[in-house]
Amino acid sequence: MIIAISGCSRSGKTTLAEAIVWELRSLNFTAFCLHLDDFVKPINEINLTQNLPNWENIQSINQDLAIKTIKYFNKKFDFVLIEGHLSSQIDKISRLAKYQFEISISKETFLERRKVETRWGIVPDWYLEHVWNAWESQTKKPSSSQLDGSSPFELDKIINQILNK
Repeated sequence: MIIAISGCSRSGKTTLAEAIVWELRSLNFTAFCLHLDDFVKPINEINLTQNLPNWENIQSINQDLAIKTIKYFNKKFDFVLIEGHLSSQIDKISRLAKYQFEISISKETFLERRKVETRWGIVPDWYLEHVWNAWESQTKKPSSSQLDGSSPFELDKIINQILNK
């Protein structure tokens, strides 16, 4: 079963995906997580916004490679999770996913979390606004389950939803 997890930056996508994988493994299922960030095109193929890479659109993702990889792992594992802020916006992934979660957080929570994040270095405020506005303007597709990323996930309920699908 393929499960897609989407949400804006710093909403808890990776945290949830890894928790689901470990819980499914503890129940003797095989499970693996793929991160959409692993399928980003080379930086010279990504459009720039004020001289910074614009990761906030589906054109920044090597979709063919992502789909090929998802299908490969789906043959090997009981559950394959794909997490990324664009996973619900890429039609080919949405069609493959038997279950989709979308994690929401407020703009204030997003800004608080992004401002303490260090992996991208110092990010200008205008770029944080760009990231938030890009997420907000995405055409969100109906999702199987909406989750609140500002509070702890109820993993038992989420696992029950997945296993009862």
